[in-house]
Amino acid sequence: MAVRPLDPAELREGAMFVYVGRVTDVRGHEVPTDGGTNFQLEADLDVEEVEKAVLGSGEEHPTLHYWRAGTRQPGWSGDTGQYSAIQPGARIRAFVTYDGDGKAQLLEPNGWEPA
Repeated sequence: MAVRPLDPAELREGAMFVYVGRVTDVRGHEVPTDGGTNFQLEADLDVEEVEKAVLGSGEEHPTLHYWRAGTRQPGWSGDTGQYSAIQPGARIRAFVTYDGDGKAQLLEPNGWEPA
């Protein structure tokens, strides 16, 4: 079953960091999954402002990690990763957590918005 979008309060509460900045690059690759493919993506962000920081002051140039659904078998339903594609040059607000490997992960399914 697909995940419902998080409301603004849930995004802020769930994020360790809220970054506002400009996306300088987006790259990724397609990986096979059971029943289709996913795109594993990274977006580089030049941070202009940190609106929330749980630990420290945050990063100036984080690489945001996220995924989006690729191809699926007919009739498939389920999680799709990020609902919207991030474009290079866009100014965004990113709602971020860090995983155990120290990678900046966007909250799912709507972990960013235009700023």
